[in-house]
Amino acid sequence: MLKVGPRVDKWLGDLASTDKKDPRPFLMPGVRVKFAPVARPAVRAGTRAGRAVFAADGGDNEEAGDAYSYELILRGIVEWEGVVDEATDEPLPVTPEMVALVLADPDFFAAADRVYALPHAVQSAEKNGLSVSPSGTGETGTGARAIAKPRARKRTAAAAKSAPTPSKRSRPR
Repeated sequence: MLKVGPRVDKWLGDLASTDKKDPRPFLMPGVRVKFAPVARPAVRAGTRAGRAVFAADGGDNEEAGDAYSYELILRGIVEWEGVVDEATDEPLPVTPEMVALVLADPDFFAAADRVYALPHAVQSAEKNGLSVSPSGTGETGTGARAIAKPRARKRTAAAAKSAPTPSKRSRPR
């Protein structure tokens, strides 16, 4: 059996590291995890897993999102601290099998999803033009009127000033 950090009654929020030598944040109380940058093979595996859920369940977005996150996290964890064998209290190695076992813990999965997979999904959505513009293009964002001003008045020929043309220019003598 494995133990993932100490059990707490409620989530304590973001537990940022105060150790300058080890800036890894705590994923959950007593557990630090180092993630690799999200790589293309992990994204492809996540996409395949999400599509498989849609094909099997007929389109459950939450389940497909969980399958996508699971694949990203499974391939993204490169080291951890605080994940130990309950019987021996020895640290467990990071292997795909152990990561899969740890991801079965709903608290661990939710924390890893929030810290690793969700920021990647948000960033991907922004790159695809699906994000809200930070300044906007309407009156609120730009400070400009939403509707153009009325067109300019037409000047009459008498009020218009003629431009100099070659025939009207004064010639140097």
